[in-house]
Amino acid sequence: MMKVIRFFFILTFLFIVGCNNSNSSKQPITTPSVATSTSTASPTKLPKGSSSTSVNNYSDDEILSFVLKYSGLNETTVKLQDWPDTNEDEEQLSDPIYFVVVEKRPDSKSNEVDQRDYYSIYFGENLGDHIARSLRIFVKYDLSEIVLSEAGYFDEQTEVIYP
Repeated sequence: MMKVIRFFFILTFLFIVGCNNSNSSKQPITTPSVATSTSTASPTKLPKGSSSTSVNNYSDDEILSFVLKYSGLNETTVKLQDWPDTNEDEEQLSDPIYFVVVEKRPDSKSNEVDQRDYYSIYFGENLGDHIARSLRIFVKYDLSEIVLSEAGYFDEQTEVIYP
């Protein structure tokens, strides 16, 4: 129960911080948020010798739209095709720009379930002089689940969303 409360606290915090981000020159995504259920559980590993069936080749835009629709990050988050520019000589922004970018695609040759069966999405904030990761979001190859990880990898703290 505490993990669910913490999850909603994080989403609420991100929403409030993002609402203050009205000076962004990028256009925010505005699809409706539909987080249906959450649980704290690591995705199960497939039995040895088995592998994920066909990995659909979704575009970055399709994956990021799916993530924003079901994760509740859509009102304040910019979809990017590449990493945002930073300038170490620039002053740190008081209102960071939240963004998502596809970091990695499923790799059928990997033995690690998160690398083999999931797209890896970087959710972070561009602070002008540097970038900070807030969450790593994993999307299953068939879009059947979304996994939110504060640690950046699967552990006992991961939040699994079933859209």
